[in-house]
Amino acid sequence: MDQTITNFTLFGALCGLTCQSCSLKCVKNRNHKENHDCLTDHNCHFLCDFIEAHNDELIPTCSHKAGHEGKHTCNKMNHLCGKACNLIDKWNCQKVCSKEIGHDDEHLCQSTLHYCGKVCSLSTYTHKGDYRCPNRCIKPYDEEHDSHRCENETCPVQCPILGCQRICQSNEHLHSYSDLHVDHFCGNEHPCQEFCEEAGVCKVITIPKQQITHTKYTQSDERARCNKIIPPNEFKHTGKHTHEDGFHSCDAKCKFCGNYCTLPYGHTQIHETRHGNMTQSES
Repeated sequence: MDQTITNFTLFGALCGLTCQSCSLKCVKNRNHKENHDCLTDHNCHFLCDFIEAHNDELIPTCSHKAGHEGKHTCNKMNHLCGKACNLIDKWNCQKVCSKEIGHDDEHLCQSTLHYCGKVCSLSTYTHKGDYRCPNRCIKPYDEEHDSHRCENETCPVQCPILGCQRICQSNEHLHSYSDLHVDHFCGNEHPCQEFCEEAGVCKVITIPKQQITHTKYTQSDERARCNKIIPPNEFKHTGKHTHEDGFHSCDAKCKFCGNYCTLPYGHTQIHETRHGNMTQSES
């Protein structure tokens, strides 16, 4: 039940990183694998800020991408320089120069920061497979740096425990950058997923099989799941795997009907059972 609630919570958590096509935030599930998407048309729908230039005509909408920095500018007339930004190949560039028409210095857009844009340096081996962060570096393009870091501040690697979909508890995105032997635990307890390893039979299953004149019943055994809890930041609990009530019946079968002995495992008296269909006769 706890795992179901956790999965539901994770499903409802939004990504919140920058959209691949504009500057709005991604509204997909936090653990999505596809490109970041704000699920809009990615266009800015504010009216052009240069109202007076349109001579009381219908004011057109901005021609920039949604969430951009600076003034809203349409493309119906030349309000600003409009030449290609000198940093057009950098990430977060708005592509066109926002300076006055006829300026004589370098062409720059309205973005206050032009990012490096190379792939984030987070790449690590995990117990669930290799992980490589798909996001882009947001360090300034003109700042020397040895590692590339994206806008995600926390570690996005999934907890290594089988069945757990929580992410690593670390608030440091690159904490495994220089140390490949990081386990990325989520910091919570986990139910053990292994089967009971105690001797004897955990559970007897009766299987009906229709015959021509009657129904024949046979028995098989089923191992129960371990009910122990794995402590936080550990891969396993102490002691053997065992199930809730701890009872294990004898694993001996009646040679005539094939049913299991109903006495506890390790008993010293004669085997007992509830006989089923007799398939063998005593000779």
